[in-house]
Amino acid sequence: MCPSPTPFKDVTLLRGSPDGSEILLAEGQFGEEGPLWVLPIAARSPRRFGDAVGHDGSWSPDGRTIVWANGLDLYVSNSDGTGSRKFLGTNAVGATRANGPTWSPDGKHLRFVLWTSYDFHAIWEVSPDATGLHPLLPGWDNPSSHSFTSWTPDGRHFLFTTHKGLTSENVWAIREDVGIVRKAGEPVQLTSGPTNFYFPFASRDGKKIFVHGVEARGELVRYEARSRQFVPYLGGISAELPSFSKDGQWIAYTKLPDEDLWRSKVDGSQQLQLTFSPLQAGMPRWSPDGRYIAAMPLPAVESKDPSKVVLFDFTTQEWVDLANIGTGYTNCSRDGKYVYLQSHDDPGIFRVRISDRKLERVVSLKDVPRIGPIEDGFSLAPDDSPLILRDASVEQLYALDWEAP
Repeated sequence: MCPSPTPFKDVTLLRGSPDGSEILLAEGQFGEEGPLWVLPIAARSPRRFGDAVGHDGSWSPDGRTIVWANGLDLYVSNSDGTGSRKFLGTNAVGATRANGPTWSPDGKHLRFVLWTSYDFHAIWEVSPDATGLHPLLPGWDNPSSHSFTSWTPDGRHFLFTTHKGLTSENVWAIREDVGIVRKAGEPVQLTSGPTNFYFPFASRDGKKIFVHGVEARGELVRYEARSRQFVPYLGGISAELPSFSKDGQWIAYTKLPDEDLWRSKVDGSQQLQLTFSPLQAGMPRWSPDGRYIAAMPLPAVESKDPSKVVLFDFTTQEWVDLANIGTGYTNCSRDGKYVYLQSHDDPGIFRVRISDRKLERVVSLKDVPRIGPIEDGFSLAPDDSPLILRDASVEQLYALDWEAP
């Protein structure tokens, strides 16, 4: 196997053609809108797919047309890139984009996932003439977020992945024909965590399901100003957003992937688990007297809209602007002289001095992989050095034997 040269820096592989001779690509990172390309396997040199721009797409079963998604809209065109037109507009309230459009093997149904900003992803279905748009699983909300869909080659089963809250992403199947015992369309769970499974595809003979498996792991690291690098903290445990008691002797944190709340001495001794599944907690905070730990139930919604940092002055009873920088998470220094924050626009941790509003960068996070329900969160060690959870996940491809439900 040889790598194929491409004329762009980042690329997302979408779907293969029905005969396996070509691959549809999107220029840019996963989920970004970008020019679409077609890569012939034999030629190993991509060609631009007309003037199409989108983030996901696939071929029709006969290979004559391609459907792709741009924002909330779906488009179709001939497989050579000509004759492009808008196929369907989805303007559901709260929706952010349409994803994963794919035709059934008989060409009678098109299904896609409608994403919303509230972590609720629902599968929708429409006919080839763009009529009859409806949700595939109305009222089926256990689990509540569906994504990454595909069909078995014979069209008898529809595969998708789903999760609820912070539970693992698992593969489910829907039988398309009417059975004697089970009603048509009842989802059946095929896998169970803790490994997250994505992008399920059945083999051509339908006997195996290929999936992308991710075992979520994190490594707690501290930024060391002298060496200008992140180094493991507390042995690099998978702990998110640790909080320290006022005397600096105790630490509270949540562990990935279960999001259980723990506390221990700062040297890692005297560990004690405080919460258990199904309760999931995050962002722990110690009370000033060290007797209580407050935590937020997860999942938590963090806004990524640009915002400014403000401080309330109890003397003047007024709000004071500290920094006009897009951020969603802040921490105060131990001496109360600085406010630390993380920028969305310029990935990094900054601090602003309260006395004169001077803003300075502490460390860049541009090339640091992150993980966790609150990916842009950070903490401060007792010496005010930033602590983050670095992504140390293990990713592998799996071939799963299965018995079709």
